[in-house]
Amino acid sequence: MGRGLRCRWIEPSASGVPVGWAGPPLVGRLLAQRGIQDQAEADHFLQAPLTGVHDPQLLPNITEVAEAVLAELDNNEGRTLWIHGDYDADGITGSTILARMLRQLRPRAAVQIHVPDRMTEGYGISVPKLEEIAAGGDRMVVSVDCGITALEAAQRAKELGLTLLITDHHKPLQDESGALCLPSVPIVHPGIGGYPFDGICGAVVAWKLAWMCARLAAGDEEGRLPSHLRSLLADLTSLAAIGTIADVVPLEEENRMIAAWGLRHIARCRIPGVEALLRVANLENKRQLTAMEVGFRLGPRLNAVGRLGRADAAVELLCTSDSSRAESLAVALDEVNQERQELTKSMAKEAEAMALANGFDQDDRRCVILCGDDWHPGVVGIVASRMVERFGRPAILLAREDNMLRGSARSIDGYSIHAGIESAKEHVQKFGGHDMAAGLSLAVDQFEDFTAAVLEHARCIDPENLTPALRVSADATLVEIDVDLIQWLQQLEPFGRSNPEPLVRIHATLDQVDPIGRTGSHVAIRLRTEDASLRAIWFNASEWLPRLARGRRVRVLGVPRENRFRGSVTAELEVKDLALIAESEPC
Repeated sequence: MGRGLRCRWIEPSASGVPVGWAGPPLVGRLLAQRGIQDQAEADHFLQAPLTGVHDPQLLPNITEVAEAVLAELDNNEGRTLWIHGDYDADGITGSTILARMLRQLRPRAAVQIHVPDRMTEGYGISVPKLEEIAAGGDRMVVSVDCGITALEAAQRAKELGLTLLITDHHKPLQDESGALCLPSVPIVHPGIGGYPFDGICGAVVAWKLAWMCARLAAGDEEGRLPSHLRSLLADLTSLAAIGTIADVVPLEEENRMIAAWGLRHIARCRIPGVEALLRVANLENKRQLTAMEVGFRLGPRLNAVGRLGRADAAVELLCTSDSSRAESLAVALDEVNQERQELTKSMAKEAEAMALANGFDQDDRRCVILCGDDWHPGVVGIVASRMVERFGRPAILLAREDNMLRGSARSIDGYSIHAGIESAKEHVQKFGGHDMAAGLSLAVDQFEDFTAAVLEHARCIDPENLTPALRVSADATLVEIDVDLIQWLQQLEPFGRSNPEPLVRIHATLDQVDPIGRTGSHVAIRLRTEDASLRAIWFNASEWLPRLARGRRVRVLGVPRENRFRGSVTAELEVKDLALIAESEPC
């Protein structure tokens, strides 16, 4: 394992190329890193066909739940079917997917979405909302992206005579024997009942349920849908792709297929809210979006309203058929997102200072745990992610509300933050999530004991893993980095968790080094070997300029990029880190 000026470098885990691989050797080496062994597997990975997703019928209880939903839609008493979602992008897209399909299947039926107010109702199924639904004479509630830990809500629904149907993907509550703690509630969940892949998000679970409802309501003997429902399901796949990418689930197996297909289709998506969202994000002219554009430009706009208040505007945006209404809603979401960005910036600065003051950069404190009296609870999750990036360790950030602390947790690869919180559950009022992210609440007077318990659990993290790290995807030469290679690498998209952007390591000599940018904070580099040269750019790296002398031999870790300028297309390297080669070290 080597080191650069900024990070430690994790060596590639595989070498060679898939058997029979006929493409560029560097692409073959990158495919081998992904566990791909032969040309057939490579073709399947690169094409990511939507036909490869698992049949929805494989999800446990999905047929029973779909039949119950359709039966309730056919009631003759004017009852409304309620979808209870979550207030993040995954819950919003998932709730919209299910609602749009059900409204198409039963145009005369009443279908309503409720997404809780983060500030007043908090995470999960709202018991007061269940009571309101029951008081109005309605009888069925379908959860989306929440509910798997909703013991109180399930009990109250039973008392109220409500049928509660759970669709979720978060970690289920289990007793000491491993049995589910919601045994009498029908549950559609990829981690229960032997489904082939447990990594799908809430929006994809809802997409599968919508597909199953369509199949039961209008499919032929082989389950094929009529053309208008296939077209709708295609549009809904783009929503499922947004939910998948925004929820940062692993982009492997069927997640890769759904995300890749949805990104290809999104430019043709006929949902007015999606079209309006693309316009405010300045993406309306793109033929195909990348996962980065969804994750950093679409997802945050959907998340922002739920973070700072109610997510109703985001739900309406994706549900409306009125283009002008969609346009005004998208503009409103964009304004809220700008407010969220400013709030995040100020909170992150304060949290970093607090973390350093409390020694959370030291080896004996392997999880950052902070609380703020005036922090906005809707933004702590984003700031927790910033702290993970800054300190290279898990982070839990909590906002104080009277005598309670509510917040979010984020983790690093190899450590389950859910398990960390569970180790301190005697000090926690409520929590839920998965290995990489969780939400929680606890009483203020439990904070110190909670912190001590989690820090003790986090001692299992190897100190070496607390240093920010970059994983080398493959070694490369300058000659291999050209425009043709960039086009091949685009076929590896969508990039994200479990399918990271290729980070290639190159040995070269610094031929030219110049500060660039308005304040000179970035560095432009010309890399050279005996047979090639390549332009590279290293963002926010001016502090290293004194050590980057022309003629110095280096190892560079970077991402090959396409550069378009005045009609010319060239390849360049975006540097992520750089290691200086000692003069005594052999070439």
